Amino acid sequence: MLLKNVKIMSYNVISLRSMIKKDSIESLINQYQPDVLFLQETHVNEMTQPLIDFVAFMRNEGYLYFDFNPGEFGTGFFSKIKPLTWELLSPFNQGRIITVTFSDVFIIAVYAQNAGKGLKRLDKKLEWTKYISSLVRPNTLYMGDLNVIHKDIDIWSKPCTPQFRALQKEPGMSPVERLDFDEM
Repeated sequence: MLLKNVKIMSYNVISLRSMIKKDSIESLINQYQPDVLFLQETHVNEMTQPLIDFVAFMRNEGYLYFDFNPGEFGTGFFSKIKPLTWELLSPFNQGRIITVTFSDVFIIAVYAQNAGKGLKRLDKKLEWTKYISSLVRPNTLYMGDLNVIHKDIDIWSKPCTPQFRALQKEPGMSPVERLDFDEM
C-alpha cells in the first residue's frame, strides 16, 4: 500500500446510531470515498436493525471492526484494504484505541482521554499521552479525536485576550496538556 494513493479519514460521530438514522454516515462515505475510515465515540452498545444493516453493507465493501462498548466510548474502523494486523487496545478499560498495520504505515486511531471539567482528570490525561507515546514507531500516523488544542492557530480566540486566558483552564487547552502533546 502506498500511503500517497490512499484516502484515510477519521471522524467523531458522537453516535453511530444517530448518524445512520440521518443517513449522514453513508453520505459522508459516498462524498469522500475513504479507503480507510476511523470512527470515534460510536456509542454502540446494542445491535439494532439499522446498525446491523450498516455493518452488513460496510463488510460487503471491505473490512469492518467495531468495539461494542456501552457508554460514551467506542471506536471502529473500516478499510477497503486488508490490514496486516489490527488491535483494539483498552489500557484504561474504555475501548478508545485502534491500531492498524498496513505494509508501510502503522496507524494509531484514538478517542483520547479528556482532562475533565476543572482539569480534575489531568493526571489520567497525562498517563494516556504517555501510553500512546509508547506505541509510536517508525512510519506512525496518529489520528482521531485527540482532545487537545495543540497550537494557537487551532482555536478561534486570539492569544493575549481574556477569552484565550480563560480557555487555558479548560480541558484540552491547558498549558500542561499542550506541552505534553508537543513532547509526544
